[in-house]
Amino acid sequence: SQLRWEHHIRECCRVCMDHLRVIRRLCATYWGLRPGVVSVLIRGAIFPKLFYGVSAWCGVVRFQARLLPIDRVLRQAAILTLGLLRTTSGPKALAVCGWLPADMEIRHALGRFILRQETYGRHDLLHTDYALGLNQQISALDIARHELSAFRRSRELVSRGWDHLDTFQ
Repeated sequence: SQLRWEHHIRECCRVCMDHLRVIRRLCATYWGLRPGVVSVLIRGAIFPKLFYGVSAWCGVVRFQARLLPIDRVLRQAAILTLGLLRTTSGPKALAVCGWLPADMEIRHALGRFILRQETYGRHDLLHTDYALGLNQQISALDIARHELSAFRRSRELVSRGWDHLDTFQ
């Protein structure tokens, strides 16, 4: 009624956590599904529900508090996939799974949406990127440059996570 996405995000995260609880029953340390199978299950059952219509509600990347429930779901999914302890940090678990954090996944989906629109010949669309400021009009090329720089920054975090995990090996 107030045209906010908080309720939508909260409900999607609740449903995804329920699905994760069902998938968790299929997994265990010594028996159950292998991590590769669990990853396919999660990518097929959780991710579409979690990121459905992201091109419409991508403005949540401006607010970290609205990203926290999505990050929690992704963290639980990564921990479940790999069979890690609950004390494992979210970014490290996501790095090992090869998944992006919530904000980068949303931006990646937005970039795909914009490139798809460009492919369909809609060159005159005005694109809004919420990371650069409120309602700032920029081109698809600017968004692609911004996403590429964000990917390079995240790649550094991922490599640090891998190095940290290698010390345990």
